[in-house]
Amino acid sequence: MPLEIPPYIAKPVLCDAEMHGKWMQLDNAITQIYIQNPGNLSFQVLYTVCYTFIKERKGDYFYPKVEQALTKHAAALKCKVIETHDASFLSTLIETWEQQKRAVARIGDLLMYMDKNYSRQEQKRTVVEMGVYIFGEQVLRQPDVAGRMKKLVTTAVALERKGEKPPDRLLLKDLTKMACEVSRRSVYEPFLEAFYLESSKNYYSAEAQSLIDDSTTPTYLKKVFKRLEEETDRIERCLADSTLPKIEKVVKDRMIANYSNQLLQKEGSGVLSMLKDWRLHDLGLLYKALSLVGQSRPLLERISLFLIEHGSLVVQETQEGINPIAVIDEILVQRERYDELLDVACSNTDKAGIRSRDKDFERQIMHAFITIVNKNQRFPEYLSTALDAKLRKTGVTDDEYDSYFDKIIIVFQYLRDKDVFEKYYRNQLARRLLLSKSCTEGERAFISKLKTESGYQFTAKIEGMFKDMNISQSNIVCLKEYLNDKGIEPPVDLMVHVLTTGFWPFSSKSFSPVELPPAVEAMKNHYHSYYMNSHSGRRLTWLPHMGTADLRMNVNGKKYEVNVHTIQMAILMCFNEQDEVTIKDLVRLTKVTFSELKRHLLSLAMQTKIHGKILRMEGSSKDMNENTVISANPSFQSKRVKFKLNSLVLKETEDQAQETRSKVDDDRKWQLDAMIVRIMKSRKSIEHRNLIAEVIDLVQSRFQPSPDVIKKRIESLIERDYIERSNESRSKYVYLA
Repeated sequence: MPLEIPPYIAKPVLCDAEMHGKWMQLDNAITQIYIQNPGNLSFQVLYTVCYTFIKERKGDYFYPKVEQALTKHAAALKCKVIETHDASFLSTLIETWEQQKRAVARIGDLLMYMDKNYSRQEQKRTVVEMGVYIFGEQVLRQPDVAGRMKKLVTTAVALERKGEKPPDRLLLKDLTKMACEVSRRSVYEPFLEAFYLESSKNYYSAEAQSLIDDSTTPTYLKKVFKRLEEETDRIERCLADSTLPKIEKVVKDRMIANYSNQLLQKEGSGVLSMLKDWRLHDLGLLYKALSLVGQSRPLLERISLFLIEHGSLVVQETQEGINPIAVIDEILVQRERYDELLDVACSNTDKAGIRSRDKDFERQIMHAFITIVNKNQRFPEYLSTALDAKLRKTGVTDDEYDSYFDKIIIVFQYLRDKDVFEKYYRNQLARRLLLSKSCTEGERAFISKLKTESGYQFTAKIEGMFKDMNISQSNIVCLKEYLNDKGIEPPVDLMVHVLTTGFWPFSSKSFSPVELPPAVEAMKNHYHSYYMNSHSGRRLTWLPHMGTADLRMNVNGKKYEVNVHTIQMAILMCFNEQDEVTIKDLVRLTKVTFSELKRHLLSLAMQTKIHGKILRMEGSSKDMNENTVISANPSFQSKRVKFKLNSLVLKETEDQAQETRSKVDDDRKWQLDAMIVRIMKSRKSIEHRNLIAEVIDLVQSRFQPSPDVIKKRIESLIERDYIERSNESRSKYVYLA
């Protein structure tokens, strides 16, 4: 039986009357949902209506109808809001928004098929998105609603800033949430945030102007930070988090940036007053405030200038002279104060609660300290003198030494002329070692820190000095064995320190000769014989001026033991044969110059708290001349049987200081020459500017030469045929092998 294909049966098309009827059915449902009476509605029936419209491709008819219905009901909600009094306006507005959300959510469920199969394809809003948008346009953006909303929010914030509690303050966060849900960009920001920020600008401008003249800088800043805390709290309670950086900027600009110069310069409470009184917490407030607005640079400059001016007064030479130890003690105190300044006033705290110094402030304050310690070219000498006094002091514990050395090394780091410090330190160390005036453990502890800071080459000669002292002790043991083998009875006990010329800062040219007593001279000759037999090819140059002697004195039957300088020993030994003698005869007997003899005679003729005068002289010490008669003091007395007679220590004269400086300059010339030759030997040829830079880099650990000084040394080496200028360029040098 053949199959027959039935004719195509067209599906019935919705006519206008049917579309209207179905829409009225759905429109009635939307109304029932808005009046909160959806009990009699059939979800299946209504969903089928929506399905039919979309399935029959009537979305262009159906979608606008839905939009019109939501707009109509939103307008009704607006009327309800407008009719309420101010006292309940915000609560009514928020309730209306909640009603709108519930309604469009239900309607969205009914029209889900339209959202999925029409709205998305046509790039139109879903029902929920449409409801939110319409509420914003028909309610929140309307002038009569937006105006009242702004007014009530402004009033609530104003009351809060006065310390009062507005009745609607708990609703502000809900209001913000509503505005953000509707549209952050078109509702919250232009209608709430913008108005809030503008009113805040006016408020804080007025408040800053009223406070700045009548408040001290710290009081004003405390008020500013309190306002910032209040705004942070207000944002958390009332507004969106995105508003926080904007309102903070308003407070910072109006209350800090606009008055930064006045805060810095305020009479009696500005930055200078804080620094003079050392009010670091107040200074920290100022630093924190100016950092918030990126205007901390003027503060940094004022702090740096103050520190340099104040510190320069400490190291400045005065007509009354200067006390090196007091200067260094004050500088060490200042250095600790600078650390305190950075830690307390110029530090920031990260999110983990860890404080760290402001790097720019740390760099600038350290630059100020460098400027201070290098302001006086004699500062390296003062630093060495203070260290010398500490190392001579008795009763100092290891911990005290360690703490003090750390402070000295910190200051040493900032010296530009480290070689000058080394020069004075070696001179003073030599005297401490030879006079047994130092703490060996303390000395070695400092040298260890010095080596760590500046390297082995810096301390090589210093360590060589200690090595010589140890070898000298061994030599004395060997001397006694040598004399015993020879059957020689030592006339006196003699301790000889053999000093390597390159290590020790002494020269035989610096001292005048002295005639030693016969017993001492004999013992000296014995040592010379022993040493020459033990060490061939060496030469001994004797420096008695650096020695001391222990003498026994018998005065009126009472015996004393006194430690004196070698020259003082030679003078006193002259009175074994005669009771009085002229200075002219003393010069002849001791071979000591008049000026040197005079200094030691003044020490012998001086009365102290411990002992009386050992010698007496005719007339005044000011009138001392070659014919002045010196005599032994028969009535000499001392509170101690053993005592030390100190020599008069003369301050370094300007000529002597200049001589020391000249020696340093000579040493620098040799070092610069050596560095230039080393570089040229390695490079073979090099440009002038590159040679200057490399030389400075190599020697800056000891001193910082100027380019002009280096240029002179280059010219000197050219004259001595170590290097020559290149034929290619006058600014290029070539090494001559």
